[in-house]
Amino acid sequence: MLDFWRGMESFFAGVGFAFSTPGVRRRLGLALVVMLLVFAGSLVLGWWLATTLADYLLAGGELAGWQEMLAKTLAVALGLVVGFLLYWALGPLAVSPWMDAIAAESLRALGVQPRERGVWSGLRASWAVLVWGWKGFVRWGLAALVLWPVPVAGQLLAPLAWSAAGARLLAPELVEPAAAALGMEADALRAELVRRGSFWLGFGLVAAWMSLAPLVGGLAPLVGVAAAARVLAGEKLPA
Repeated sequence: MLDFWRGMESFFAGVGFAFSTPGVRRRLGLALVVMLLVFAGSLVLGWWLATTLADYLLAGGELAGWQEMLAKTLAVALGLVVGFLLYWALGPLAVSPWMDAIAAESLRALGVQPRERGVWSGLRASWAVLVWGWKGFVRWGLAALVLWPVPVAGQLLAPLAWSAAGARLLAPELVEPAAAALGMEADALRAELVRRGSFWLGFGLVAAWMSLAPLVGGLAPLVGVAAAARVLAGEKLPA
């Protein structure tokens, strides 16, 4: 349980580290600008699609004034929904190219020279973290399904179990770029995740919760990569 809290604390400490490191902070600022552009573009595209559909459906129809106004209002609401869905789908893709650069910059700030892994070694390491993440996701997801029908206690614990399932999927995505920059091979990375599973669960849980924040939540994975680099580079963990 202590490792779990240390994982949460390490993520918060990584937030301060990321924004206090000039190279990382600069890339976070650029990523935020890209996210704002993607957000605005997604809303405009969603609004255009919805209003175009509404105009097509209303063309040639004879509706009362209030009915036409209601249809256009629903079209705008649908456009906003579509826009947000597009942003949630495209936002992470827009900022993902910064992950490797942020991992490397974080290591340099810590006095560690980034390394390169071979293609085959990288694929094996990616598979290792994927398996670790999905195993935890299945276990915690099943726990959430079992707890959900339980009166009172289940309604409180099932969402927490589902959050833990999401954290087990997210944590490897944050660890892998940092591990790649350190040149960690698949066996060493797998051993790290297994040995400190509770630590990385707490780490990923904070990242998952922060990613739900409107707009800037998309920066949570980038900050998480910097925080993971700080941990893997051997920084002293919070007591």
